[in-house]
Amino acid sequence: AAWNGEPFRGLSGRLRYALYVVAANTGLRRSELRSLIAESFDLQEDQTPSVLVRSSDAKNSNTRILPLRNDVVEVIRPVLASCFPGSSVWPGSWPGRSADMVRRDLEAAQIPQLDEFDRPWLFHELRHQFATRLAGAGIHPQIAQQLLDHSSVDLTMNVYTHTGLAERALAVNTMPSFARPDLR
Repeated sequence: AAWNGEPFRGLSGRLRYALYVVAANTGLRRSELRSLIAESFDLQEDQTPSVLVRSSDAKNSNTRILPLRNDVVEVIRPVLASCFPGSSVWPGSWPGRSADMVRRDLEAAQIPQLDEFDRPWLFHELRHQFATRLAGAGIHPQIAQQLLDHSSVDLTMNVYTHTGLAERALAVNTMPSFARPDLR
């Protein structure tokens, strides 16, 4: 229902859904997402699907090619099919009001306004969630740093990656036990 709602600053519900999926699965910044054109995406069948962020559009002026998951490709492919060559995939003035956009869509979808760490869902939280999910999947911190285009691993791990009790419990339960059943 949320994706069929009224357009928000130039973005239809279908475009917002694709925007959220790409943001959550690439960690791209709002400005980087806003700069993407259809030609930024390489979805050829014989290659790893990817998206190109040009150095002129990146915060740290680094050109990056980010791999895309197959399920993300299935979401973005129909959106790209309806784009004019050279035009923005996500046009409009949404970046300046992305918090309002997210809040409105969460409400329409009846999703809580706070994440599992009791932080309000803002568009930028998708970057934090991406970093946290990478860490939870056991991805090397240096790879996470590269994907997020951070200047240091410290920034990636200490600012963007969040852990809770569940992650700490998993870590503790992964260790070998020192308890001896024969001494109980």
